[in-house]
Amino acid sequence: MKKVILIFVFLLCFASESFRAQSAPNKTSADIISQYDLSIKILPDAHRLEASGTLRLPIANVSRSEINLSLSELMHDFTVEVIEPAASAGIAKVEKRDASGKNIKWIVRPVRPIPANQAVLLRFSYAGGEQSANQFYIGSEVSFASAYGTDWYPLIDGENDTGTGSLRFSVPAGQTVYATGKSRGSTQEAEQGIFKFEIVYPTYFAFAAGN
Repeated sequence: MKKVILIFVFLLCFASESFRAQSAPNKTSADIISQYDLSIKILPDAHRLEASGTLRLPIANVSRSEINLSLSELMHDFTVEVIEPAASAGIAKVEKRDASGKNIKWIVRPVRPIPANQAVLLRFSYAGGEQSANQFYIGSEVSFASAYGTDWYPLIDGENDTGTGSLRFSVPAGQTVYATGKSRGSTQEAEQGIFKFEIVYPTYFAFAAGN
């Protein structure tokens, strides 16, 4: 059974990479909707992940009093802070807009509306994953996730919800991580359970981890 799971996971990551590569020639900087800097700690024995990071959004030509995000119901303790622009900086109010599906729709309300023609930088954190879901599982034998099946990180709620950026994983020493994007970590970091990846073309993020 473990071999079957691992084969599925590697095919999942390969498919995600293939999609990214095939999309590359038609993508430009104008297509980039979301830019992430994600740090993910995998706790296999606890069937849990802990994540934090930033999400940069492009400039909008209208004022924004709210931002809509999507995140799996498996995740909890979701907090968001507006870092930029300075006029709207502070801990945002986070409300569930729709909790009827597997991916919860959230409304993020800055302390003050975001002015028009201003880029947005959000800082967020959350934890969870104690249960399995579509293309998502955290466990001692293997861990994997794909946003094609479960919104395991915050996605923009809308049609243009792919992203670029960087992923940093922390796993128990002895485990290996494969993920969307190009590997940017060192051998020394890998021996300590640290793996880094860079995604330069908009896509959905996926990873697999295990011994």
